[in-house]
Amino acid sequence: LEKNIALITAIELRQVLLNTNQYNVVLTRDTDEFLSLENRIKKINAYNGDLMISLHTDYNNDKNLQGMSVYTLPPAEFNEENRKFNENLRKSRNFSHKLLDYIPSVCKIKHQACRNSELKILKNNIPSVLIELGCISNKKDSKLLISKLFREKVIYAILYALDEFFHKKKETSERNVVR
Repeated sequence: LEKNIALITAIELRQVLLNTNQYNVVLTRDTDEFLSLENRIKKINAYNGDLMISLHTDYNNDKNLQGMSVYTLPPAEFNEENRKFNENLRKSRNFSHKLLDYIPSVCKIKHQACRNSELKILKNNIPSVLIELGCISNKKDSKLLISKLFREKVIYAILYALDEFFHKKKETSERNVVR
C-alpha cells in the first residue's frame, strides 16, 4: 500500500538525515495513523521548517507509466502580496531540480519530471515539494518500491540534493526538514 511505502521511506529518510547531525527532522506522522490533510498542513505551518517534503507513490490506470516525479505549486502572478509565495516557490523548484539531477542514477524519471500542481499539501507557508517515488501500479516500479536497496538509493539522492540545496542557502550546521 502507498501509505506503508511512504511511511517506511519517510522513517528511513529521517534516520539517515538525523545520522548526519546536520538536520532536524519532523514527521507529520511516524505511525500508521490517519491525519487529515488540514491537520498535516497545520503541523507543517506550526513547525515553520526550511523545507517540506511530502512522499507518495503514484497510481495510474496506464500500467506502463513508470518513474519518479517531483511536484511544486504553479507560479503566481508576481506582486508585493505574493512575494513570500514566490520566494518559497523559487526555493521549492530549486530543490526539485537538484533532486532530479541525482535521480536518473537511481531510477527512471517521468518525462517532464518537474511538474506543477495545485496539490493542497503544497499550499503551506514554507518551500514544499511532493515526491512521487514511482508508480505503484507499474510492476517494475512496484517491485522497486518495496526494495530496501531502492529506497536507500532514493533516500541518499534526497540527502545529496538537500546538502546541495542548503549549502547554497545558508552556512549553518543545522537545517530543518519537515515531512
